[in-house]
Amino acid sequence: MMRLPVLDHLTPSSLPEALRMAADHPGARFVAGGTDLLPKLKRGQLDAPALISLSRLPELQTFSRTDDGGWLIGAGVRLATLARSASLRASHPALWQAAGQVASPPIRSTGTVGGNLCVDPRCFWYDQTAPWRDAAGSCMKCDASVVCRVAPNSPRCWAVSSTDLAPALGALRATVRLVSGSGERTLPISELYRDDGIDYLTLLPGEVIAQVQVPSSVGWDSAFWKIRRRLSIDFALVSAAVAVRRVDGVVQEAKVGLGAVGSAPLFPEEPVTALLGSSLDDSDIAAACAAAQKLARPMETSDLPSSWRRRVLPVAVRHALREVRGDDVSAERRRYGPQALLPS
Repeated sequence: MMRLPVLDHLTPSSLPEALRMAADHPGARFVAGGTDLLPKLKRGQLDAPALISLSRLPELQTFSRTDDGGWLIGAGVRLATLARSASLRASHPALWQAAGQVASPPIRSTGTVGGNLCVDPRCFWYDQTAPWRDAAGSCMKCDASVVCRVAPNSPRCWAVSSTDLAPALGALRATVRLVSGSGERTLPISELYRDDGIDYLTLLPGEVIAQVQVPSSVGWDSAFWKIRRRLSIDFALVSAAVAVRRVDGVVQEAKVGLGAVGSAPLFPEEPVTALLGSSLDDSDIAAACAAAQKLARPMETSDLPSSWRRRVLPVAVRHALREVRGDDVSAERRRYGPQALLPS
């Protein structure tokens, strides 16, 4: 049995108190659901003298519609709350689909929006127990003096981004509100990430995600597709989110988000260029899929070969674009992944 190391557990009653605790305890880590952080602490991948709980802070629990039809979603909102929301399903289906396909129902009931956005990039070499790493050799992500096992000649880590929410939120033009002891700032989702498997977030020391702001989707259609080995539990092998705004059947605006094909979610412009001014016919969709495939450079960091993942990425993009076009993709949904179950 893996056990947590001995550490302090701090329980602030407000966000300002949590930020003060972070300043007073260097090296402490924020924790909400802990579905990613706690297993890594048990496996000895990360270290922390203390954990600062964010799970009960009222400032992080917002889940409400804005006057124009957007959403304000606190970083502490459980993923299950999003997956059970009929209103979110109707207004922003890509986000609802992404939340409903994270891991499994028990994990969605514990995991949070902020936690999924900050989930640590994964790699086969990195996500092992300490005895396995001692026997087979560690990697750069655990030990800076060791080479990257995936790309030994590379000066950087190639662990792969595995957040499900970020591609969907990026396609939906969402922003994140960040809070620290020195103030607040707001960033587009794309600017929250760096293309680096170790230093993968642009968060400043002591800074925390407080809220996600999702703009109105009036006039937009969206979809999210995730392909994984099993239909539950597993992280994405590839994922794709698309959102398009059409007038009289012609695409006026579009956004594409790609997941699990790099150390950061990708929000490329090339597939968007292929879609603008189109009617989303099969040739337009094929051009956008080809553009997305050219940009994807998955490495041998996770399950199944990178060459397979690169071939499958345009499949996810194609299904997402067919769904926003209005095609019946229910058979493909049953094959590649379940929809979230709404309460009866």
